[in-house]
Amino acid sequence: MSETNGELLGYIPDGHTDHGFVKGIPGKYPSVTFRYRPMQPKPRQRLLHQLGNLLKSGAVDRIMDVYASLIKRHIIEWDLKKNAREIVPRENDEILRLQPDLFDLFTEIILGREACDLPPSDTTDQNNEGTHDPDAILDSCEEGETLEENLVKN
Repeated sequence: MSETNGELLGYIPDGHTDHGFVKGIPGKYPSVTFRYRPMQPKPRQRLLHQLGNLLKSGAVDRIMDVYASLIKRHIIEWDLKKNAREIVPRENDEILRLQPDLFDLFTEIILGREACDLPPSDTTDQNNEGTHDPDAILDSCEEGETLEENLVKN
């Protein structure tokens, strides 16, 4: 997500990188923090056209190689671990060994089809801060609102 002073923008300046986070799924893959370059619309359309040509020609395996290269080129850095001491190298043969759902998620984020998850530091739910506040609970009951509506209002 392109941001300036906390404001979400729909414009990707040239050379721009975003911070990304993928929340892990227990038993599938860990959480990953990364920096990446989102793909702009024209290159994305050209890529999708070329992938369509590969699909028509029956070169399905080449499509996965193209996606691995996409991840390699657009993920600037990540904290995805190969083992306890080593980060997964951003090389095609290593990228092709990612858990399939994680591989797909990275391609979808780069292509702009999926949004990143909010990192743990950004997920402090402001609405939950007052959920244990007795006054907030009573105010919501007395005013006939849900607790969430009352917290947003106040």
